[in-house]
Amino acid sequence: GGGGGGGGSIPQPPTKPKSVAKKSIDNTSTTAPFSPHHLIYDMKKVDKEFLSSKDRLQEAISKTIKALNLDLLSSACHLSEETSSYSCLMVMEQGHGAIQAFPENGVITIDLAMNNNNQSLLEEAADIVKEHFAIASGDEEVTTLWTIDFRGEPETKKNAPHGLVASAVYTEKKQLYSSQTKYHESVEVWQTRSADGRVTYEDTIKHNLQPDDPRWTTNELSPIDTDVFVDGLFILSSDTEEVADAELDVHPVMFAHPNPKRVGFTSTLGDEGMGLQQVLRHDIESVTVFQPDEELVNIVKKYIPIASILEQSY
Repeated sequence: GGGGGGGGSIPQPPTKPKSVAKKSIDNTSTTAPFSPHHLIYDMKKVDKEFLSSKDRLQEAISKTIKALNLDLLSSACHLSEETSSYSCLMVMEQGHGAIQAFPENGVITIDLAMNNNNQSLLEEAADIVKEHFAIASGDEEVTTLWTIDFRGEPETKKNAPHGLVASAVYTEKKQLYSSQTKYHESVEVWQTRSADGRVTYEDTIKHNLQPDDPRWTTNELSPIDTDVFVDGLFILSSDTEEVADAELDVHPVMFAHPNPKRVGFTSTLGDEGMGLQQVLRHDIESVTVFQPDEELVNIVKKYIPIASILEQSY
């Protein structure tokens, strides 16, 4: 059951995150100590009994802190009689956290802030927070939206490989891959849900959306894209708009030639498959594709096969 007002301490654990605007990122390096990174999590359809129990909330906080191997200095939870909501605050050696739980609405909001050197820890924390706080009521799945962002004044600006997680245009992000290749400073692959995303026609049919359904105007059912970033810059997405972009890039050039037979094109993005599909719609004899980075080609093949030259049948 829910506890009354007042603070409650948690035992300290052991020491030890298609328009140009949609795909743009903030290439800002946040190396200054006054630019903490935040994991901001919103959940709804959470079990009301869980949200009404100060003990269970404190237990979830304790397990999350322990799993992340953080140093908890102090904490407190308070039940507001006016709003019937819980407010929990945590002070850690590595940062701080705040939780607001609304039992009657089945809603909980979480803000976990880490010092600038702990950004990667927040990426790990996203799954851990969901594990301990996304407690479902019955068979209904908890809806979660989250992002990683920084606050404060950045010290320097440069082409940062972590530009994606410094952006607030996404409400849901999960990193699938991160590495350096021979020709690029870094390559990252993320699953993302855009903050301004809307439902597609296919989603409308799948979820049987009715005219008065509020999800028409939210991104709750919008598709999750797989996006590739090179040196912190967006280059490629699984978004179906990318196919339309390939059509616009290829066909005007092909029709401008009176009788194209031998075609050659080069790309540094790994998305040659989309362009090649469009080229081969024309009556040509041969096509040669130049791509300097074999590793990038293989990354695209694995995560966005529709765009890969290696995954197409011609």
